[in-house]
Amino acid sequence: MGAGTVFAALGVIGYSASSAMADTEYYSETKATYVEYWPDGDGFRVHDNAPDGASAAVQYRLAKEEDPNRYYSTKTLVSSAGYGKSTGFVRNFPENRELDFRACSYKGGKAYACTSWTLANTSNI
Repeated sequence: MGAGTVFAALGVIGYSASSAMADTEYYSETKATYVEYWPDGDGFRVHDNAPDGASAAVQYRLAKEEDPNRYYSTKTLVSSAGYGKSTGFVRNFPENRELDFRACSYKGGKAYACTSWTLANTSNI
């Protein structure tokens, strides 16, 4: 991880930036799921880290432009690649918006064992 790494209490939630790397990366992690988000390209990468039969997933919600304290409905992206594999998802978010996301396990049509929300920005800071 690069300079500027931050750790928080529930899982690992962070931000890292490197002067050698123009990309900013946000991430969220449980024992079973690791999720990365890059504002430059609006890409999520979801990693399945547990042989538990559940899929790895990311849930996200985008702040509304007219009221940044309100969010559009929560969306769930599910990686069905399986244990030890990852899946990339690309979205096309508007610039300069707050984006909350979290890592979850997913089974039986439901997300569970999610981290707390990680706050990101859709612009490459």
